[in-house]
Amino acid sequence: MGDKELELRESFAKRHGRSMVTTVAEYVKLPEAIAHKLLPMEYHMVTLDHAKVFARTLFDGLRQEVEALRKTVEERGALKYVGTFKLDTAYEKGDACTYAGSLWVARENTTARPGTGPEWQLAVKRGKDGGR
Repeated sequence: MGDKELELRESFAKRHGRSMVTTVAEYVKLPEAIAHKLLPMEYHMVTLDHAKVFARTLFDGLRQEVEALRKTVEERGALKYVGTFKLDTAYEKGDACTYAGSLWVARENTTARPGTGPEWQLAVKRGKDGGR
């Protein structure tokens, strides 16, 4: 930390009785070391209202990232092992089953047998002794 930055922090602490990093850390319930890394220098000299705006902005960005990840997971579908493949059974996207010693994952809703079309993705190929 440079002399100027230290001087500015000390000045803020004297005027407000605490550092801005401590204020933001307490407001957003983060460890102070993390808040310090997140806060650019200009935020070390602002008021609690500014800290709240910064925190809301930070969390809005994080919320958007989490929402995008959640959407991606929903679109891909979760993997769910449903046992050994059975004819005339409806499988949903993301279902995983074993067939002929290999593990297959349904790429879409299907009743087709694994390995006969694009509905299934081979996940794990049977080993040398597979299928016994």
